[in-house]
Amino acid sequence: MTPPRRPPRAAPATFEIRIDKLVYGGMGLGRHEGKVVFVPFTVPGDRVRVRPVERKKNFIRGVVAELVEAGPGRQQAPCPHFGRCGGCQWQHLEYPLQLEIKRKILEELFHHWFPESRQLEIRMRGCPRPFGYRSRARLQLRGFGEEVKVGFFQFQSHRVEDVEQCPLLVPLLDQALASVRASRRDGSSDPGQHAVEVACSVDEGTWGATAAQAGTEDDFSDMRAVAPEGDEPLLRRTVGEFQYRFTPSVFFQANDFMLGELVSVVSELARAGGDSAAADLFAGVGLLTLPLAREFSRIVAVERSAPAASLAARNAADAGLTNVEVVRAEAAGAGPCRPGPAARRGRRRADGAPLSLDPGTHPLCFVRSEHARARSCRSHPALQARPRRRARPVPADVSLRDSRPAHAPLIPQNLHRRDGRASFRSVRVGSLWFAPRPLRGESA
Repeated sequence: MTPPRRPPRAAPATFEIRIDKLVYGGMGLGRHEGKVVFVPFTVPGDRVRVRPVERKKNFIRGVVAELVEAGPGRQQAPCPHFGRCGGCQWQHLEYPLQLEIKRKILEELFHHWFPESRQLEIRMRGCPRPFGYRSRARLQLRGFGEEVKVGFFQFQSHRVEDVEQCPLLVPLLDQALASVRASRRDGSSDPGQHAVEVACSVDEGTWGATAAQAGTEDDFSDMRAVAPEGDEPLLRRTVGEFQYRFTPSVFFQANDFMLGELVSVVSELARAGGDSAAADLFAGVGLLTLPLAREFSRIVAVERSAPAASLAARNAADAGLTNVEVVRAEAAGAGPCRPGPAARRGRRRADGAPLSLDPGTHPLCFVRSEHARARSCRSHPALQARPRRRARPVPADVSLRDSRPAHAPLIPQNLHRRDGRASFRSVRVGSLWFAPRPLRGESA
């Protein structure tokens, strides 16, 4: 007689692990019974009791049921919404530890996918103001009157976390958040609006808001009802020697305290290329295009968004730059054919067609690839999608003269990512690639 089969042993409701490190995606990594365990909001050295929420063959995803022992570098998050709000993942880490973890993650990824970089040391340039640095954000709107919610998506959810004040925003943008809330409470805003882009100019003390339309980045309508009286949605910001016009609906870097350094680093690297031509793909309103125009005899700024391309051309013209051609095109389709006549000096091509670049005229290219833009804050996929070039590229924040890579993280309290659920719009500057020799017969 066959003995009755024992029922499978039920998995424990919780188990205890030690967090070894933080990995791509911002999760803590530990191990349990031979499986990798990913747990958010943890610190290396934490001893935690984990409640599994997803079990796979080789890994487990879980949440912290109990913090048994805190690891070094853990701090009390200053925001009361941290852990529920999806805007931040790392407020519980002291900022120096954030920088070191980002450095290790970046170093591991580059050393794995670019073996020749293993002799290079990656240095981090910290933000002088880890909180109160954001000058733009996307606010989610739900409800009216006393039921109004204005804030950001909750962590891994499309539910809205109601936020009255965000410690990442500059004070001027907190005023914008309060004004948007007031207009939603008294019913003066459009009931069909579910999200607004807000941005400000600390230089001028002004802010603007634009209703975000679902479906496309380029489809926005003005939302003047919530803007301060007499304020125009066109904002201005000065970075270095250039002044930029932008609107809340177009992309502009959000960290005012790192823009100068970003432009300075890119300009310094560009000087190594000599007097040649360059292409700035996904150029936005020309943040890097304008300073690079000082370093190159010609630069082509490529941007698919019609409003951003128009503003880039206007910014170049206002700066008196005659060697800038602004092209409205899909940069991901850049091919190895000639683009036609010489630069159109402040004019833009408005057909939105795929771009073709002449590789013979671009020995030094700062390229923001489609992979780098769409996943600009997700280092792992960006590094996996290695450009198809015979001459293997080197990251642009690697100086070939001193062989010391320098990375300037623009979003403190977060591991940069773009997963469709992040509350803030992701950084689109992406990865800049330095080609040390002419690209002949290959896509830019």
